Amino acid sequence: MDHAFGSPSVLIVEDNLLIAMDLEAMLQQLGFTDTVLLPSCAGAKAWLKVNTPAFAVVDIHLKDGSCEEVAVQLAARNIPFIVSSGSNQVVSPPIFARGIRVSKPCASADLAAAVASITSFSSRLSG
Repeated sequence: MDHAFGSPSVLIVEDNLLIAMDLEAMLQQLGFTDTVLLPSCAGAKAWLKVNTPAFAVVDIHLKDGSCEEVAVQLAARNIPFIVSSGSNQVVSPPIFARGIRVSKPCASADLAAAVASITSFSSRLSG
């Protein structure tokens, strides 16, 4: 399946290896073959200083803390992101409301819909 971003990477910020690998496999089925898996907020922030993904899938809380700063960095650079969370609570801090939310673990159809939403939005911005 072709996607609107060409070959840029997709950043997955998730500290549960099985969930990260599952997200990676689903994204590959959608045609995104260049994925970067990072298990910490610190690692994601450092990676983003020198890289620009097509979009990101971000868990709200990792073992090293909240990914709020990661989400802020993504939003400031207009990089769309998907929020992957196992929590049924209202997304907090508010920056996470800027992402498209999927439950964790995520069903393939839900991730595909979120990616389609991102690619549709991005196409409108560039078109």
